[in-house]
Amino acid sequence: MTTLAEFQKRRKPHTNQLFLSAGSDKTILITSHIWWADMIALAFWRAGFNVLLAEPWYLMYTDDARFKNLDQLWDSWIAQIRQHKVQAILGGNSSAIVVHPRTGELLHRAAGVPAVHYWWDEFRTRPPMTKRGITLEQYMNAMRDSRTLNAVWDLDVCEEMEAFFGVENTAHVPLATEPQIWPVHTTPLSKRTHAACFLGNCFRQSDEWVAGLSSDLRRRVEAIVTDKAANLDEPMVACVNRAMASDPAAVAAFTAPPGRANDLNDVLDHWCVIEALLRKKLRYERISALANALG
Repeated sequence: MTTLAEFQKRRKPHTNQLFLSAGSDKTILITSHIWWADMIALAFWRAGFNVLLAEPWYLMYTDDARFKNLDQLWDSWIAQIRQHKVQAILGGNSSAIVVHPRTGELLHRAAGVPAVHYWWDEFRTRPPMTKRGITLEQYMNAMRDSRTLNAVWDLDVCEEMEAFFGVENTAHVPLATEPQIWPVHTTPLSKRTHAACFLGNCFRQSDEWVAGLSSDLRRRVEAIVTDKAANLDEPMVACVNRAMASDPAAVAAFTAPPGRANDLNDVLDHWCVIEALLRKKLRYERISALANALG
């Protein structure tokens, strides 16, 4: 059976590449910018699917030349999806979310196939498409699309998105990595005794946002984080609701469900502040303790 290392040797970086499975007429399209794509591509390939590994689709927004030719790329991908009989599109973070700047149509909708977004990083942050005229409302609606599933690796975030943003089409799928793709400079492969490594959360570098908060909002955020730090086994949603119970007017600062007129820029920034404080209060201590325990 092909190993991950052998599969990665066949993989040409930064290209669109098709891996055929003998006799199969079923294809999964995977678009991502990060290492887990190889793991998932290999799993589908071993299961008998053809796999079309694609460059991150959000490059259509971040690269000037691609954005200029977005209509041509749009038509080209629809043609390839149909040609290769793609059954589903799987994308890392916002990689697979392509909203046409003029029509507002989703690319996977236009191609007639469902999409799964696998969220490693947080998805309550501003994606690259917002730099090209796509609004945050369109972005949130893209995640709520009925032909879309959001696979979220952090259970707290999965629950938060439903409770505070109205994104209900989610599934909790924990993320782990195989030793072959851990950073080599950290531990030599020969010394890696664990079969898999679960990744932690809360790594936003946003300390400056904390300093810029109003005194009321900072008090509210610190109340939420203090509650979570004291109740690590409880859902973040419960911690937010409990901290806000005596301050109903503050709920709007963290909530943006469909139909609400909240400023999504502010709401997303407020959640990034929560992440920044959680990182300072929890992440480093927990990772350090885990590293010491595991040697």
